[in-house]
Amino acid sequence: MKKITLIVLMLLSYYVGFSQVDSSSLMGIPMVTNLSEITTLTAVNKGQVAYVDTEKSLYIYNGTDWAKILDNSPKITNETLREDSNFIYVSVKIEANNWMVTRYHKNDINVETIAMGVGVQPTTLSSISALTYN
Repeated sequence: MKKITLIVLMLLSYYVGFSQVDSSSLMGIPMVTNLSEITTLTAVNKGQVAYVDTEKSLYIYNGTDWAKILDNSPKITNETLREDSNFIYVSVKIEANNWMVTRYHKNDINVETIAMGVGVQPTTLSSISALTYN
């Protein structure tokens, strides 16, 4: 009987949780196909955020206009994951010629250190593990 009650409660919470999110939203944030559609949103308040799918970007309403969030953020590409017995490494290329490797300790994922540089992005485990981390 306890198992049946638990299953019913799980199904009910699943139904209630998914019925609350609008199909035209992204995690509750209004979503539009392109930038011209953002002006069709109604009852918009200052500080509201909307997602524009064609730009893969978030916009914030400042009371009169929509402004792209993090418009000047650097372009991050070529994410590489590596691991050894103690660490997980995430190597990314930033813009054209910069790179950053973040090292997470497997026993405590909140412990992270970073190495940054210019030039060829380290992507092999031997090159990544040989870096000096701060």
